Amino acid sequence: MEAIRKVFLSSRLTRWIFGLARFKFRLFSWLWTPRHGQDANNQIKSLRAPPSIGLHGLNTDVFSDIFALLNGQDRRALSAASPQLRSLFMPLLFRRVCWQPLSPRGFPPSTLWSYIRTFTVQGCSGLSGFQQTTPTADYTKELQAQITSQLNEALPSMTNLDEVRLYDIPFGPWTEFIESVLLAPSVKRLFLASDPCENPSEVSLSTVSRLSHVSYNIHQPLHHPSDSDWIRSYSAFSNNADIRCPADLVASEGRLARAWLNPQTLQSLSIPGEFVLEALDLNLRWETLSELHLEGVFPLSPKGTPAMLDVLLAMPHLRVGRLRLEQSKGDIGCREYVTRDALATFTHNKPLLPNLVHFEAPISVNDHILSVLPPPLETLLLIAYPLNNSEFFKRLIIPASALLRLLSAAEFPTLRSLELSYSTKADGELFAEEELLQAIPTMFPALRHLMVRRDAQRDGPDGVHFATGWDPTSHFEALVSKLAHLETFSFDADIPGTQEADILPARHGFVNFAPASEYTVQLVTSIAEHRARPSKLRKISSYKCTGGQIMVFPWGPWSIWDIIHVGFHPNGDPEYEVRKRETLPLSEFDPTTFTTWQME
Repeated sequence: MEAIRKVFLSSRLTRWIFGLARFKFRLFSWLWTPRHGQDANNQIKSLRAPPSIGLHGLNTDVFSDIFALLNGQDRRALSAASPQLRSLFMPLLFRRVCWQPLSPRGFPPSTLWSYIRTFTVQGCSGLSGFQQTTPTADYTKELQAQITSQLNEALPSMTNLDEVRLYDIPFGPWTEFIESVLLAPSVKRLFLASDPCENPSEVSLSTVSRLSHVSYNIHQPLHHPSDSDWIRSYSAFSNNADIRCPADLVASEGRLARAWLNPQTLQSLSIPGEFVLEALDLNLRWETLSELHLEGVFPLSPKGTPAMLDVLLAMPHLRVGRLRLEQSKGDIGCREYVTRDALATFTHNKPLLPNLVHFEAPISVNDHILSVLPPPLETLLLIAYPLNNSEFFKRLIIPASALLRLLSAAEFPTLRSLELSYSTKADGELFAEEELLQAIPTMFPALRHLMVRRDAQRDGPDGVHFATGWDPTSHFEALVSKLAHLETFSFDADIPGTQEADILPARHGFVNFAPASEYTVQLVTSIAEHRARPSKLRKISSYKCTGGQIMVFPWGPWSIWDIIHVGFHPNGDPEYEVRKRETLPLSEFDPTTFTTWQME
């Protein structure tokens, strides 16, 4: 009983409960304690101005930081406790405001405009937390004009406004909306996530763009209005899938984007890969652009493969390149950034993108881009997209032998983060994989984060065994033991029972994958025991795709083990314990980050 009491008193939950109780006591004692200049009967004794105190001796800045840690419901309840708290928390409470044009609440009142820093126009689908959806037919031309009129009036008066977002408006983004955003002098960030209109008009903006950060439909695929779902489904079923947008849609969206992308101010751009050649004028130098994020499929160009190299060459000061591009099954040939012919134009003293510190892209067997990237590179993510097999895309995953050859031609002595995808299905690739894992500590001794994802062949009638008895244990043990600076190690060893293709057979009882979990625990424990000494390793992650709601968690389909310091051995050496991070209920996660307000 005494042991249970000690465990309870030392638990994180108990400390949190006691901390919350102390917080409430101090809060209400502050509310009821006479302020400076008042006596116990609430009579004013002095006209001296009270000092700036937020919570019983805490500075208002400190109290604001505490308030920022609360969720939306607790913020609203706390701000209603007194007029003092309401005046203190008003800027934080309405820092982010979401407006639904067809909501009965109407447009936010002008008294809130000066507090708003992020303003969202939310359409029919709704963010998490907006249960009721609106039919697309309700979004008429009259509503479009009304939205534009209200934005023209309000946005210039939102003096602290920094970011505007547009979600799920059927006819957006339209030209007048962009014009309204550009009229607000303080707006520097624009986030767009809406399908395009069916008949876009010619773009003619009268205001020069000052936008520095633009994200356009990077987190949701575009669907052409005339395409129905059953046509796409049939196309995929008939093995003739082409998920590319129509050429006229790419051209119209590219013209719209080109009108509000200013090479003199743009610093960060996130856009579908299909649109990049239409959206950017490659005859100009995008000197200020430091971050480029592309997703989707490779752009089509009559110029062919060198087109993507032209995009990179137009951004001489690029520091972060996230090129998460995939190859459609309808594409012919393989995509490359730097061909053998283009390689001759680079020298050792003149690398491609000399300021680059982060590069993320799937590469092909004959791509030479790693040879021309700058040596000071800190992050290199060569993850094959899509992550799993797809009926729409060709998975860009290369053999282990080819990956070893490409990495050997590169020189990144300061590399801190490395993520790799490779295949071992062909003959001789298991031996090449062993050489690759042995070479990583020599090529990149300063690694702090490492992820290894392998696509392997399985043995047995049900595919429940590693090919030819291959076991990653000894290879991963040797790899981790040679990386003294490694802090996180993630692996997808293609363990039977952890992949997307294993979900259906396991659910129907066709194959018993139960040993996969036990094997993974043993593998993680063994890796932790063989880590370098002294070691900075604090987290090991193993891929496990189970489907369902687990995909929405912050760490996705990964099982995570933390290596925690628990004390010291009698000889003075530190002792560690490997603990699996428990999966929290889905209700613990609240993705809603915007404040919705209600008219009095």
